[in-house]
Amino acid sequence: SISRDTMTAQVSLKEILKGEPVIYDRFRADGWTFEWLISDCYDEDSWFSEDGVLVISREGHTEDPQIIHTEAGGGGGVWVSAADKFEYTDVNFDGLPDLLICSGHHGNQGALTYFCFLQTEDGFAEAPSFTGIPNPGIDRENQLILSQWRNWAASHSWAEYRWEDNILVM
Repeated sequence: SISRDTMTAQVSLKEILKGEPVIYDRFRADGWTFEWLISDCYDEDSWFSEDGVLVISREGHTEDPQIIHTEAGGGGGVWVSAADKFEYTDVNFDGLPDLLICSGHHGNQGALTYFCFLQTEDGFAEAPSFTGIPNPGIDRENQLILSQWRNWAASHSWAEYRWEDNILVM
């Protein structure tokens, strides 16, 4: 159960998160309250795993908070600090700020990836097509999501993505 006044989950963290809790953050923007708790763990092969629980509520509204569970992982990954974890900005160019949550630096080349939640009238909806885009950048003028990555020391790649029916298409 969730108390709307204190926004405290009445569950054991071990029931939700695989590793030990390492970051708790809470911030407010535009009447929304976002609370985030993550844990991380590594296995013997340096496989990075991040488990997260995000609670989203609207200040002054009586509907139940939205609860989102996310999982990220990859070889050689490193999680990012709370200061660099969130971006609250319009990524689908509809005039409403959306929520990006950095899932870490992944692979030998350190590509950044993000969970993306698009703001709707009812809350926030995950946009899975955004999640696999390495090092995304927002080109507002051309309404594109740009991506670049390093394949190896002497090779780089770039891509442009456009929103079509709330799905990013290369």
